[in-house]
Amino acid sequence: MTDQLIRDFATLFEGRTDAYGMEWGGCERPQFHGADPHAYWLERVRAHLAGEPVGVYPMVPQHPWGHPEWGLDGWDVKWGCVDLDVKAPGKRRWDYETEADAHVAAGNLVAALRALGITGWIERTRSYGRHVWAFASGWTPAADMRRTLLVACKLADVPPTEVNPKSERFESPQSLGNYVRLPYPGPLDQRLPTRVVLHNDLMLSLETFLTLAMEKRSAPHVFAAAAQLWQKPTHKHGGVDLVFDVDVELPNPLPGYVYTLAKQGPKSPDEDRSGWLYRLACKCEQAGLDESTALAVVTYADVQHTRKYVTRSDGEKRLIETVERAYA
Repeated sequence: MTDQLIRDFATLFEGRTDAYGMEWGGCERPQFHGADPHAYWLERVRAHLAGEPVGVYPMVPQHPWGHPEWGLDGWDVKWGCVDLDVKAPGKRRWDYETEADAHVAAGNLVAALRALGITGWIERTRSYGRHVWAFASGWTPAADMRRTLLVACKLADVPPTEVNPKSERFESPQSLGNYVRLPYPGPLDQRLPTRVVLHNDLMLSLETFLTLAMEKRSAPHVFAAAAQLWQKPTHKHGGVDLVFDVDVELPNPLPGYVYTLAKQGPKSPDEDRSGWLYRLACKCEQAGLDESTALAVVTYADVQHTRKYVTRSDGEKRLIETVERAYA
């Protein structure tokens, strides 16, 4: 494994370098004690490619002229990813019944990205679903990446449930959002043919994928232009305007008590709405649901019962913050 290969992989999938996602959940926060976080990232890539998998948080806070004390200027990313899940025993949420269905959808999404001037890459995930990746040649506003992927999902008629980055910005530079597990965690001959990138249904070697993906990265201005096609959704549900795109169906299946609580709503109409939504998010965390499923549950409950956030311009952000607080 060459140093150049490691540098290319690190460049392609770069994100937060002060925190990493663990293979089976949880967050690793390395202690640098004056050491260079980027050097640690390179070593983490080396370990990943040798068989110690890692997940990366895509959103990196940007400060004016690099000075944190001046406040937060925005959030940037170098990549985006759409996760298409396949039905499996014990899985609480899925997008497609079979791997074949997910593969067709991923192909349609790649075609939609191509129409926007962006190259997409299909990865077979560890659960035999699909990740569709898009890479930028430089730091790109998270809002441009997310909106571009949402436009592509709409063009391809693909559910936008798992579009990463899942937010456009956070209020605090300490916020991490969600991580995505990276492909190629170890030599191909030592594991099942999953978590590899496919081209024309054939598995690409790590070397071939990196050569092609580095060449075909899209410039930030391409994502900015595609993002201009995004339109902020306005929906009506029960006569109420919803100012962001929400799924008003509960994820399926769910643990019985989470399902019952979300369906029945607060016991009293006088109960504090934000407090009840937070407690529901805590129940999701206690049940072992991932954060994206918890967000779907809490959003459903807000649409159906409390209407605390879904009619507000910052409603999506507030719901995300509610779930993040429960999972902190």
